[in-house]
Amino acid sequence: MYLDYFPYPSLRLHQDRMLDAVYDTVSSGDHGIIMIDAPTGTGKTSSISAALAARPGKIVVAVRTVSQIDIYIDEISRIWSKTRHKPEIAYMVGKQKICPLEREFRGESVYAGCARLREWSRNYVSSRIAKGSSSIYDPASDSMPEEEPGYRTFCPHYLKSREGFELNGAVHFRRSGRALDVVESLKKRPISPSQLAESCQGICPYEIMSLYAKDADIVIMNYSHLFSPDFQDIIFQWLEMDSEKVTLIIDEAHNLGDAVRDMNSRILSMRMIDLAETEVEKFEGTLGQARLDESRERASWRREGIRIIRLLLPRLKKFLESKQQRMAEGEALLDADLFRSFIYADLDDIEEALSNFSDVAVAVADLNLAEGDRENLQGEIQPSLALVLLFLNDIERAEKDDSYQSKIAVSGSGGKRQARLEVNNIDPAANIRRITDNINATIMLSGTFSPLEAYELYLLGVENRAKKLSLPNPFPRENRLILGTRKATTQLEVREDADNREEISGHIRSLIE
Repeated sequence: MYLDYFPYPSLRLHQDRMLDAVYDTVSSGDHGIIMIDAPTGTGKTSSISAALAARPGKIVVAVRTVSQIDIYIDEISRIWSKTRHKPEIAYMVGKQKICPLEREFRGESVYAGCARLREWSRNYVSSRIAKGSSSIYDPASDSMPEEEPGYRTFCPHYLKSREGFELNGAVHFRRSGRALDVVESLKKRPISPSQLAESCQGICPYEIMSLYAKDADIVIMNYSHLFSPDFQDIIFQWLEMDSEKVTLIIDEAHNLGDAVRDMNSRILSMRMIDLAETEVEKFEGTLGQARLDESRERASWRREGIRIIRLLLPRLKKFLESKQQRMAEGEALLDADLFRSFIYADLDDIEEALSNFSDVAVAVADLNLAEGDRENLQGEIQPSLALVLLFLNDIERAEKDDSYQSKIAVSGSGGKRQARLEVNNIDPAANIRRITDNINATIMLSGTFSPLEAYELYLLGVENRAKKLSLPNPFPRENRLILGTRKATTQLEVREDADNREEISGHIRSLIE
């Protein structure tokens, strides 16, 4: 059974109950769920040993923070060194954590800067093929010019990850031989995020891990990769995973509900509208040019889409400006009928109007005209027009779906006031079960998962959907000390706050001294 994967000389108190439950749930499959409330010291991370022994396919570990990745890397490293098994492990980390050029992007996010350089890199490859005698571009044989940091015309790291080739007059791209070699080298030992850049031999770490994740036995990813509406529908296809063979481990699962609510909520701000207006202006400049190969009928739809957008965006700005000036700071429920009557005045068919809006948003994405810093799973910047459209669609959805709520929020800082509209997901169960009800098995782990019955209702929406296991504290009572403090907190949002960290450090020093 799982002891063949277990990398320690002995089991901790009550640990066998937990591993037995995990093994049974994973091996039984049938979309089973086990919720485990196990205090610190019970060895929750070793649940992956039981999952590995029982799995029918890939294991996905969902975490909320990058720091949790190292815990699983350490556990898999022990399995490599203490057992005969060598499970391959990959992870999906945000570009801001691993991009070698991250510090060079000034005045733009790493996502926007990456998208720009990636596009320029593809143009560089196309020009090299056009000027050369070969129809294939191999970065290994190219003497790339050295460029000044911060003033690059291509990304050397992305360039090394791709080969270009000409087919039927068009340039296409595939993974480079060097990138495939690096992936093979990563299979020789588990690599932590801090070691990744050095191990990639000058190739983009994000591209390497995206490629490795498709073949690895275990993939660690952020909650958002599985439960965000931007990724949820495509993550399985992108990583070529058979959902019925996927086993999911959710770490620190007490955070899952609030995280899913946040990532399935949408915000409309003045900046988003401004960026959307810029995209429309850029798109209008392309109409009638050769870049748009379309029928007259299709072109008329696009022009109608522009007309609708030119009507809606100023109204959205005026609505926000009105609330910004007149509403007291705080939050209030949005009067959807009033909002809709103002925004869609003189429009007979809202659904048709939003469909025409969508035509333009899609064209903006196709023509790489996006403004903003929101990225999709393929690494492409999402058009702000598309985000405005998604918000408007969610406003309509909130009218029919009680798990969503629309509101207005006004905040002030430095004498300035800002208003935003929100559509909040207040019930995360449906979005969580879109995953859990379609995969082999799910293991939810937490040290603060009590009462389990309440968390089951919050996360899954029904009673008795999951098996539940609560383990007692393994430490003797005489070895436990509970301390309280007025200021210090481990709340995720302020963990990196300097004053909070000093407060915590002070309490720890006082105990040691």
